[in-house]
Amino acid sequence: MTPHETQLLAGLLLDPSKIADVARTVGVEDFSTGHGRAIYAAFVDLADRSFSPADIVEHVRRHAGLPLDLPHVNELMDRAATSVHVIDDARRVREGGLARRRAEKIEELHRRQRRGDDLRPVLRELQALVDPSEDEPEIAPLKAKGPAFPTTALPPVLHDYVIARATELQVPEDMIAMAVLAVLASAAQRRWYAQVRPGWIEPLSIYVVVALGPGERKSSALKSVLRPIRAWEKDMARITDGEIAAASTRRDVLEGQRQAAIRKSNRSEAEALARELAELHVPRTPRIVVQDTTSERLAALLQEHESLGVFSAEAGIFDRMRGRYTRVGTDFEVYLQGHAGDTITVDRQTRETVRVEHPALTLGLLVQPEPLHNLASVPGSAGTGLLARFLYSLPEPRSGFREHDPPPPEAPHSIVTAYEDAVRRLLGDDPDSERQVLAFQPEARQEIQRFAAKIEPRLRPGGDLELHGWGSKLAGATARIAALLHLADVGRPPVELLAVRRAIHIAEYLIDHARIVFRLMGGDPHEALQDPLIAAIDELASENKQDWTSTTILEALKRRGLPDIPSTARGMAAKLELLRPKLDSIGVRVVERRARRKHIFHER
Repeated sequence: MTPHETQLLAGLLLDPSKIADVARTVGVEDFSTGHGRAIYAAFVDLADRSFSPADIVEHVRRHAGLPLDLPHVNELMDRAATSVHVIDDARRVREGGLARRRAEKIEELHRRQRRGDDLRPVLRELQALVDPSEDEPEIAPLKAKGPAFPTTALPPVLHDYVIARATELQVPEDMIAMAVLAVLASAAQRRWYAQVRPGWIEPLSIYVVVALGPGERKSSALKSVLRPIRAWEKDMARITDGEIAAASTRRDVLEGQRQAAIRKSNRSEAEALARELAELHVPRTPRIVVQDTTSERLAALLQEHESLGVFSAEAGIFDRMRGRYTRVGTDFEVYLQGHAGDTITVDRQTRETVRVEHPALTLGLLVQPEPLHNLASVPGSAGTGLLARFLYSLPEPRSGFREHDPPPPEAPHSIVTAYEDAVRRLLGDDPDSERQVLAFQPEARQEIQRFAAKIEPRLRPGGDLELHGWGSKLAGATARIAALLHLADVGRPPVELLAVRRAIHIAEYLIDHARIVFRLMGGDPHEALQDPLIAAIDELASENKQDWTSTTILEALKRRGLPDIPSTARGMAAKLELLRPKLDSIGVRVVERRARRKHIFHER
């Protein structure tokens, strides 16, 4: 089998829920070997029920008459670290199958030509393979053009680093800037809370996801921005190694003495030693960041360290969130509670319960776009608020536009050092320090409250920020970003007005990218209504009418049989107000005639 055929079968073994989608694109004939065709046919036949590798073996032996053993299937499954590339592998298998069949038809065409046979039947078959039916399903990639990251909104130490590193690696500034925000959060969340005002407290955790295609140097970008954290972890490990070894030895000695006391039936001594063991503190090796890991393991790590950042240039974490067989529950729980700072409790049958009172979890994910589709399709990902917790970025790709002769300059040492020093200051020197409150100046507080008030109407049903709850978390996310920017720039309380204004500038960027992501995932009903609304206005204009009420517009939309439209004229009026910028751009004015009643004037 080809590598893509092997990866496709391995991915389907890992996530059988994708068999139905793949079967719409890939046929049995697209595989190059008999075993590949037989195994894939078994997947398709068994897709409507739960099955095991043993079921696959039995199906292949019974229906294809081919030798296949269980270790071979298990070995195939071990080759799939993640199932996120299944759709891409399916396309490539389909393309490979078409190419082979085209080559076979061309060879048959030559044979017929040499024999003087009729060529028309083969030519028709070849034409069908060269120009497949338009009815063949297409899986649209998640891509759209949003605004560039406002690098000028960053404090100088971050601004200079983002530009220098993006230039050196020839990657989008968006990717470096978003990753830097996640680094700052991972460093600061263990030492600070943000308090906008009494009663409004935000942990400094953020979830960042940057979606870019293959070949965009995501791993190199992550490695570079994480350097100061990695260096801090190594320094702390050197400092604590001796303390950990001494405490561990003391613990082992005490445990040995306790066991000896038990054997001698010396109850009082055994109890005294047990109390001493309970009070003995064994230091832990400080840790700030981890790579992709399971939800259960992540909960255990948070219990040990309380504050962590998960960074990855692969999308396996989305598979872990989904659960191996698309189940929900504790797979989401760690991520939901870790972002909010709420208590995490994971009950396990064979081991003790994991409980984290004040978790702080940051995600910095630089992934290919497809996993966002996968995550959005999981039941519960929207309803639980998981999708609403992410800050999305869809940068313009640089692959294919990079320079090689001469190569770009390296990031200046002074700029890199300034950035790394800023991160080290956030980390501090005490791995066990208590979190402190980071208050906002009155002017900064007023500015963030004005921003929250400004976006509030956009959260209403039909509003452009009604994105599965994403907009309702925007003010809090903006406050978190403001606190991070202030700490990187100034390093001490309180948060100043300038930091809030910088954060609001970044929030406007995040709004545009979130709307693109949710629209492409099918989650932006406001955007979905835009084109039908304009079509309805054109229909009314063709009747030589120049003035309509919101009721008239609503009736026109209902006549078109559109779903998910406002149920009342008042709701339609609110929708028109939100669409005002778009309508203005095409010469349609929305004006107020009476309270809560919009009139439409067509000026084209």
